[in-house]
Amino acid sequence: MANDILISRRQAVRASSVIGPGTELEGTLHSEGDVLIEGAFTGDLHVLNHLTIREPGKVSGSIEAGEASIEGHTHGPILASERVILHASSQVQSDVAAPRIVVEPGARVKGRFCITPDEEERRRFQGKPASKSARSEDGKRDVRFTGEFSGVKTVALLGDFNGWDEKASIPFHASGNGTWSLRLKLPPGRYEYLFLVDGEPRPDPGNQQRVKNEFGGENSVLVVE
Repeated sequence: MANDILISRRQAVRASSVIGPGTELEGTLHSEGDVLIEGAFTGDLHVLNHLTIREPGKVSGSIEAGEASIEGHTHGPILASERVILHASSQVQSDVAAPRIVVEPGARVKGRFCITPDEEERRRFQGKPASKSARSEDGKRDVRFTGEFSGVKTVALLGDFNGWDEKASIPFHASGNGTWSLRLKLPPGRYEYLFLVDGEPRPDPGNQQRVKNEFGGENSVLVVE
């Protein structure tokens, strides 16, 4: 079950894996959900969605994530498929590669930046091997959903993925500036779905492939090949 971690100066972070204050771990961590680190981790991190390193959290090792939000300390290369945010309290001794990098005033950075949408270029910059096919060994593919919704409290995914059960809707992650995102691993097939924005069903604004539904509205359509 996901853990709700209350943060006094920022929005609560929902994470499927948490390394709390005072905890020290060493090894390799793979997660398909969100990860929150407030302790110390030494090793390699592979996070499909969102990685948050809170003060006084420290990571020594290689980081790969969908999005990385850093307020603590890092020592080692950072590779993100979406965005890296270096907050004012961050102390980063790392080369950073991502499509977008945000650096707040006060952040302390010792390293190089590579800002490009080209995944292979980012991997070469970090000395990583070329990426494998997005299709995993079990035949599933990584699929990313995103939307711009300002001033809302929750965004979730509803559809064939969860039997259209609102109680089993899949929450998005709020990335700031009204951007919400979610990554799933899905087998090939055709899927109909909707976004639940503060509980209100809406088609995916970034996907114009739609079909009429039985309620007089439209469902978004996704084909995973």
